Amino acid sequence: MGDAYTKLINIPLYKFFGGAENKIETDYTVDIVPPETARKNAEKYAREGYHILKTKVGKKLKDDIERILAIKEGAPGCEITLDANQGYTPPEAVHFLEALDKHNIRPILFEQPVIKTDLQGMRFVKDHTSVPIAADESVFTSADAINVVRTGCADIINIKIMKSGIIEALDIAAIARSANIKLMVGCMLETKLALSCSIHMVGGLGGFDYIDLDPHLSPQQEPFKGGPDYTAPCYTISDDQPGIGVHKK
Repeated sequence: MGDAYTKLINIPLYKFFGGAENKIETDYTVDIVPPETARKNAEKYAREGYHILKTKVGKKLKDDIERILAIKEGAPGCEITLDANQGYTPPEAVHFLEALDKHNIRPILFEQPVIKTDLQGMRFVKDHTSVPIAADESVFTSADAINVVRTGCADIINIKIMKSGIIEALDIAAIARSANIKLMVGCMLETKLALSCSIHMVGGLGGFDYIDLDPHLSPQQEPFKGGPDYTAPCYTISDDQPGIGVHKK
């Protein structure tokens, strides 16, 4: 509906959301691969211009740490974000961060360290580390965001339009801002259409400190064309394309 309306009035969607900025820098995810592969991939992404690399953790502590060390070796100038996908108990999450600290590694955020319903457990992790804690699976709705605020369990909320839809995402962003919780945007396995919508929302609202919108699909798999221009590591939204600017191939 927002795409249709902004096409009707001939403006890009991000301007309808507020028009804060038209250039968005994303991180890039290093897959769960053996350490040497992770090192090579990290080195490649750093050469391409990425400043922040993300990787998943929470399966096996030793393997996670070896992969993270390899990423830092391959891209020493890049910051690292970590996503546990609910993989730890609260004490395990704290132990994991302490183990990283012994290797002089401090991630710029630690996403969803514990099971999504355990807000008190996430508060425990937050209270035992200086690493910012992000809530992802714990927040699907604005009511969830209010619970995060009430329990004080996160420094950051990760908003995904594929979880919440656009209207609810806007409400979550407003709640987070009112509580001094920082904003992150993420994605799932999405086409250019969904990614572009998230980019317009982020550009329109502004104030997102963490952007995790790296493209996943190869050009051969992608059913859409157009949308914001992507030159690693940044998306640039054109003022000449009304709506989202995405079309079917």
